[in-house]
Amino acid sequence: MLVICSLCFFVFGCEPTEQRAGSWFGGESENQAPIIEFNAQSDGLTLNLKATATDAESDELSYLWKIEIGEEEPIQLEGSTVSFQFESVGEYSVELFVNDGHGYVNSSKVVLIQEPVPITGESLFNELCTTCHSADGQGSIALVFSKYPDRPSLSSYIQNFMPQGDAVKCDESCADLISQYLKEFNQLYSEVEDLLVAEQMFTNSEYGYCDTCHEGTEGRSIKIKLGSTELRPFNWNRFDTVEQLVQFVNNAMPYNDHEACTEKDNCALLAGTYMWSQKEVVETIVNVEGKALFENLCVGCHRDNGMGTRTNTELGDGYTMIRFKAGIDPSDPNNIEYPDKDSLINKVALSMPQGAASDTCESECAANIADYLWEINDLGFEADYSCSNPNYVPKQVRLLTSFEYLNTLKDSLSIDVSEIIAYFPKEIGGDNFENDVSSANVDSARVQEYWNAALTIAQSAIAFQDLSPLYECDITTDSCVSEFIANMGKTLFRRPLLVEEQLKFEALFEPSLTQSDPMMGVQLTLQAMLSSPHFLYRSEIGESESETEISTLTAYETASLLSYTFTASSPDALLIEAADNDLLQTPEQLSAQVTRLLETDRAKEQMARFAAQWFGADEIMELPRNYVQFTDFTQEVRESMKQEFDLFVKDIIFNDLPVSTLLNAKYSYLNQTLANYYGVNAQIADENFVKTDFGLAKRQGVVTMGAVISSHAKGDENSPVFRGIFVRKDLLCQDLPSPPDISGQGGGFDPSLPVRERMAQHANIASCYNCHKVIDDLGFALENYNAIGQYLEQEYIASTGQVVEGNIDSSGILVGIESFLDDTSVPFANALELATVISQDDVSKQCAIEKWQQYSYGRTEDIACQKTTLFDLWQDKAFTMKQLLIESVKVPGYLNRQ
Repeated sequence: MLVICSLCFFVFGCEPTEQRAGSWFGGESENQAPIIEFNAQSDGLTLNLKATATDAESDELSYLWKIEIGEEEPIQLEGSTVSFQFESVGEYSVELFVNDGHGYVNSSKVVLIQEPVPITGESLFNELCTTCHSADGQGSIALVFSKYPDRPSLSSYIQNFMPQGDAVKCDESCADLISQYLKEFNQLYSEVEDLLVAEQMFTNSEYGYCDTCHEGTEGRSIKIKLGSTELRPFNWNRFDTVEQLVQFVNNAMPYNDHEACTEKDNCALLAGTYMWSQKEVVETIVNVEGKALFENLCVGCHRDNGMGTRTNTELGDGYTMIRFKAGIDPSDPNNIEYPDKDSLINKVALSMPQGAASDTCESECAANIADYLWEINDLGFEADYSCSNPNYVPKQVRLLTSFEYLNTLKDSLSIDVSEIIAYFPKEIGGDNFENDVSSANVDSARVQEYWNAALTIAQSAIAFQDLSPLYECDITTDSCVSEFIANMGKTLFRRPLLVEEQLKFEALFEPSLTQSDPMMGVQLTLQAMLSSPHFLYRSEIGESESETEISTLTAYETASLLSYTFTASSPDALLIEAADNDLLQTPEQLSAQVTRLLETDRAKEQMARFAAQWFGADEIMELPRNYVQFTDFTQEVRESMKQEFDLFVKDIIFNDLPVSTLLNAKYSYLNQTLANYYGVNAQIADENFVKTDFGLAKRQGVVTMGAVISSHAKGDENSPVFRGIFVRKDLLCQDLPSPPDISGQGGGFDPSLPVRERMAQHANIASCYNCHKVIDDLGFALENYNAIGQYLEQEYIASTGQVVEGNIDSSGILVGIESFLDDTSVPFANALELATVISQDDVSKQCAIEKWQQYSYGRTEDIACQKTTLFDLWQDKAFTMKQLLIESVKVPGYLNRQ
């Protein structure tokens, strides 16, 4: 415990107290007195005392503390580390006695006990943020408030990403306090006394005539929020304070010339203040009836913020309510869908809500909704899908997943930590993937697990591993210690150590911490490194002139990006060597490294893992099923299904086959167990897995594989809804809105009915039917495959145990391929035809790109320019999966962050 505490003192920078000479009060003069020192730290009214002592004869030592409190008898405490709670503030005398059995020495000091200093946003900002931002916010990285439209968004950013490189230091409460302080800190604008001058600035032609667009309530009204909750698509112009409005004018107005109104002549301050003074006039006038109709009839597809899902259902843009579609030039006049309000009214009246009865929303209803939409959209936004204004992956630090942690330790220290990571919290990734940055939160319990793991691994490494390759020298010498620390640091931090880091780790070899045992120094160094954020996180911050500029990843960040993306482990020697020589810059250099990495066993395992998370096959081993009902679903069958999926995916990727093969292959890799289970006529020896044609069996590609189809079902029966969503979300990459609240609108479907009769009840609730009309048919296509992946000709109703007469009807219509709201309508007879239709459309290629971007970047945001460019590059390579991986690192902006 003493060594661990000493390490804590080192890591957190606490200084030891000054030693005082001890005095003998008796004992054997031949025996040397222990050398002692102690540290006293107060935390409010609590005093924490810690003694350290060394004895030349290694005698057993005992510790006695005396604390004097006024006229009372001194408080006596025993032990090298103690705590005491005072009742009041003041100065108190503390004396330590250390006895080695021959006599004792003592040391004393006066300590000051004070009321605890309250933790405020300002104190946290000064502690954590001023190194980069300085106390006035204008340091080497200036604060940029315009990036965060409200305090919650600023707080979220601080919690997830600040301080850079060590985000775990600031939890939710810390981020909340700092963001509150910064909000107050940003109240930079004072009231303008002369509103006449302000009004003149508002109408000044030199700055673009603000009132050309903002003439009262008849033109494009200024949206001043004033605490309202009214709909504002994409956070268009929501201003809680005059300061926010002034900031917006300074950064983004006039609409057609953002530079025309700058801080020169106080343009933004004056114009913004004038607008704020007129808020009673220009506050948004919302068609209340239209808003209510929209919320009742439209949010199922368009969501309550009006932005819909990633299916191009945005309500509009600019003056003319333009709806942009991915890949279409927004400047094309043919893409203007609603040039005036009447055209929008006609659209709503004739075809909205989609799938509902034709008289659901006629003239007056349509007029109210259109009027409401026109009001909330009158300022618009610019949706630039071109690469002339590309978006980039945000700057970020990425926590190692448990799988990456496991591989990193295995490859760097040859230690198997599979038993250790079993105690780590399971990753709950966004959009299927475990490495999603937004869900990688670290709480105090997880920090403790990392600390425990670091201690266990360090002890194990000293006891059982040969670490000499990291220091081919005498570890008892200072030069060898320096060599070991530099090598180990570069291995675990995946970059050379900074000078100050090197010195801190060298200090862990001090005899007072190691009892003069250099291997204890090795252990402490390993433990400190393995619990450091620089090991647990990999950086994608990059280098740039300022925080607001686009940065470029460093060579070592690039090496880690490539290595963890393609092998889920730390960079190998060749990648580090390339980083050392700055040979990870060009598309050719990057693709050459990826081509090399894809030949490794680690890459094959990683790509199978990516595909398993994409299609849901990773859940097969832990899938809960009714074992009384499904006696055939044994552990052996589960393991065979998982092996089949992995071998099939590796075949597609590493034999350079087209991505369409994932959905239309008429073969798979089966052993005899799985062949029998699937009803495939094959004789396979010794339970080997062999490439096997399906023959007459109704199987094709990943969609009908046991590991996939079983994972999209309930515990005792199929689920057309789960499976329909799977097709939309994972094969077509179309997001669906969350289910609406239908309490009081029916529901409670009769589970004894056949599945099509049950699902037909969705048509009785308009807010349900708008989505289920594009979901349920796709689920019906997979009805022949039960909850454990077996093929059935007749439907089995789990609630009654009855078999429905007649064969299962797996036919349906795929409505919408590019978007579930487009006009495409393709009939299919069964799951095999549905999979074939999807595999032949470019949307399946676009979806593969989107899924790979999400996995490789750890984010769900659409990087539109890169996606478009990658499609073009990939098209030239025959759309093979392997080439997708290689070409993905060649797109412009791959190494840039913003």
